[in-house]
Amino acid sequence: MKHVNQSRTEKESSSKKEAEESKKPQADKLVSMVQGNPHIELFRDEFEKIYARFPIRDHQEIRPCRHSAFKRWLSHEFWEEYDKVPNKEALSNALNVIEGICHAEGEQTELFNRTAWRGSELWYDLTDNDWQAVKITKDGWIIVSEPPIIFRRYTHQKAQVPPSSDGNIKKILEFVNVQKKEHQILMLVWLVSCFIPGFPHPIPIVYGAQGSAKSTLCKLLRNIIDPSKVEVLGFPRTVTELVQHLSHHWCSVYDNASPILPWVSDELCKVVTGGGFSKRELYTDDEDIIYQMQRCVIINGINLVASKPDLLERAILFNLDRVERKNRRSEKELYSAFEKERPKILGGVFDTLVETIRVRSNIKVKNPSRMADFCEWGSAIAIALGYSQEEFLNVYYGNLKTQNNEALYADPIASVILKFMEDQDEWTGTPSNLLTELKRIAEVINVDTKERGFPKVANNLTKRLNQLETNLSEVGIHFERSGGVQRIITIRKTSEITVSTVNTAKQVKPEPSVFDDADDEDGDLPSLSENNMPNWRKSNPEKDKYGTVLGGYPGFEEPVENFNN
Repeated sequence: MKHVNQSRTEKESSSKKEAEESKKPQADKLVSMVQGNPHIELFRDEFEKIYARFPIRDHQEIRPCRHSAFKRWLSHEFWEEYDKVPNKEALSNALNVIEGICHAEGEQTELFNRTAWRGSELWYDLTDNDWQAVKITKDGWIIVSEPPIIFRRYTHQKAQVPPSSDGNIKKILEFVNVQKKEHQILMLVWLVSCFIPGFPHPIPIVYGAQGSAKSTLCKLLRNIIDPSKVEVLGFPRTVTELVQHLSHHWCSVYDNASPILPWVSDELCKVVTGGGFSKRELYTDDEDIIYQMQRCVIINGINLVASKPDLLERAILFNLDRVERKNRRSEKELYSAFEKERPKILGGVFDTLVETIRVRSNIKVKNPSRMADFCEWGSAIAIALGYSQEEFLNVYYGNLKTQNNEALYADPIASVILKFMEDQDEWTGTPSNLLTELKRIAEVINVDTKERGFPKVANNLTKRLNQLETNLSEVGIHFERSGGVQRIITIRKTSEITVSTVNTAKQVKPEPSVFDDADDEDGDLPSLSENNMPNWRKSNPEKDKYGTVLGGYPGFEEPVENFNN
């Protein structure tokens, strides 16, 4: 009798619980489903945004709690459990509570874009539908089905191809117009370096005539490093938009660029070195989102689009020759062949990374350039590729010398100073005296003293000399400053000047009758510069309704911030 009473009591208790459960609001049920599920993990990222790791079919996905994928999963689980559809308000209220619980109790985890270090392990996100990643160590590489929580995903990202175990990175050379051996070494080293985060990566600046396959080179490199539905980008008009680009893309390609404006140049220097960027949070008046990031960037244009010394010394220059007609392939043929070999190229990258990690600790570079980390990592990569450290450093330092010369070529003051010191070893005088002398020399070598880059007053000349001092010292021109109220400048030449005083940088002018043909698969267009801009456009630049100059024409250098931010 006692056993019967106990059984009846248990049934009544169970029925009572079911009745109470059925009366619970939908929002409470949704919260309980998440809290009580051992397969769900909630955490905060570095921006205090709440994420969930949850099971989808045979894999785990990581999404923001407000992402449509997590909402769909939660709705599906509710339907399976209660045979009902959760209403929109209940779902929203439940997510508010879930986020609140995670803010109070959840762990904080930093998320990365495409590639990341986790201790001594290097990870690469394949961004495929199964959420797989590649783990690389000094002992080898392997594809992992359930990687640790380290990556965030963006909608523009395309799935990477599965890497092949019989890799060969040098197969990329069959598809790009990089003929010089020194350029091949630099390109391969830079390509592998982009899979290694945590240090500044120089910016390849690719330039040459239409039909030199600049865009093709950049797109193929991007498809190996960071495949995206948006293969190439154009420079935006605001800092906010540029930061958005760089944040969402591990490797950004800026295609067919015109001369880079000074503010864009400054921001690119920051993103190479690793800088902080501030953006106002949506729907708030004073809350900021701080981005701290380093990224990989590629730029191409018909002419060398960078001129500021600080950007050029963070670059690698690739000057390409036009592809001969007999060597041209259709875009369809080229990309089809490339896709067949991409798994081997990617596998070759991972093989190289394994060896790079193995030898990295033994690499030391004496008197490195400003990009010291790249010198060391690049040396390790070069050895892993079968080159010597000396071979890599020679071609890299040779490229730096070219960059320095280009910086001097592009600056009117530098050209005039080089001419001024051609026939003398030392000059001393005030900034005003120097400006007078430089204006006299400028007339001799046909440099327009009225152009924007030429100082109009002595104190501006002093600022320009500060900017050029490092570049001029590389070619034997040094400055000393002394005096109190009456400042004195001394210029000394310590070696023979080996740089021409005339701008000899290769400037390619569009030739429609030659380049505008059906065989041109490059897709390049003439850049808009002062040389080919109509006179009416120079004096009447196009503006939007706010008076903002459109098109990034030379002379209009300041960014215009988004009015909503």
